[in-house]
Amino acid sequence: MVGGLPAFFYQARDRSAAVTNGRQKAPRWGDVYTVLIDHNHPLESIGKLTKRQLLLLYDRALARERNQRAERVLDTNMGNATAKDAQAHMDKLLK
Repeated sequence: MVGGLPAFFYQARDRSAAVTNGRQKAPRWGDVYTVLIDHNHPLESIGKLTKRQLLLLYDRALARERNQRAERVLDTNMGNATAKDAQAHMDKLLK
């Protein structure tokens, strides 16, 4: 056990799905569970979901992470923008 979870949750692997020969490989179940737990899905409820539900939640969780990363890049870049552009960005965020 590592941090209260079985060690397989902590195996190093890129969270994005691997692609081989133009075909997308299914994610490992350890990756699916880890991502869903990271996104605050209770372990008790994860065990009651169907394979399709798990994979849909996993896909949306990864999409959310990608969107958050893109937003952080934009926010970081706006730190180097002109005052006018930075203010316009802040106004857009605070709407």
